[in-house]
Order: sequence, then structure tokens, then C-alpha cells
Amino acid sequence: MRIPLGELFTLTFQGEPIELQINACLSRAHYFLYGLRNADEHYRFLVFKIRGRNVGRRLVTVELMDRAEVLVDKGYIYERLTHPCFALRPEESAVDYAVFEILSTVKPIEVTWRGLDCTFLIDLRSEELDQFYNVE
Repeated sequence: MRIPLGELFTLTFQGEPIELQINACLSRAHYFLYGLRNADEHYRFLVFKIRGRNVGRRLVTVELMDRAEVLVDKGYIYERLTHPCFALRPEESAVDYAVFEILSTVKPIEVTWRGLDCTFLIDLRSEELDQFYNVE
């Protein structure tokens, strides 16, 4: 399934519908659980901000990926650094991040997400991603 970047869509987790919206940016730094980290020299972070909202009737743990890969224009494949996950009760919303560290000379082409409950692809070919030096 192809998912448009920035648009609201619904997936089913544990039998319950969850509304999701995914945005992306490129950054030289990102706040991880242990604090701010700069990307390695000649690299940058590709950061996906994931907003989820439970529109179902039960508590749901949303794990978007067992495996995620970013394909870049030079044919390289990068795996995720973080594992986005959140628990949502009905009507609750949350935000988490999926972060990849990619060479600063490449352009991300697509990301493939393979999770427990879903598999989807986001095509980044036509996207102009914002570049930030600090992520809020």
C-alpha cells in the first residue's frame, strides 16, 4: 500500500482503526531519548514524525515497524535508528519519530515500513523535504 506523505490515513492495529499522519524532514541533529545527537560527519538524519490517533473502541499498542528501510538515489539502503511505538486509548493521540541516518550527498527515494499489522511504502521522489539544523 502506498501512503502519501503528510496526508491523514487509517490503518488497523489489533482490530482497531488508528488515524495516522506522517511528515518528514532532513536534519543535522535530533533529540533522542538520551538527548540531542548530531549526525556523523558527512551524514544527516531523515526524520519521520508520526502522529497517531485512536478512533477505535479499545486500547491499542501501535508498532509501525518491525523493519523499515530507506532507499536513496544511489541505490543504498539504510535501516532505522529508532523504533516508533505508542499505546493509545480511545480518542487519545500521540507523536513518535522514526529516524534514519543517511549520507548528506544522497536523496531519499522511498521508505518501506514492515510492521506487525501492516506494510506500506512512502514515495519520496517528488518531495522537497525541509532541512532543519535543530529539531524541536
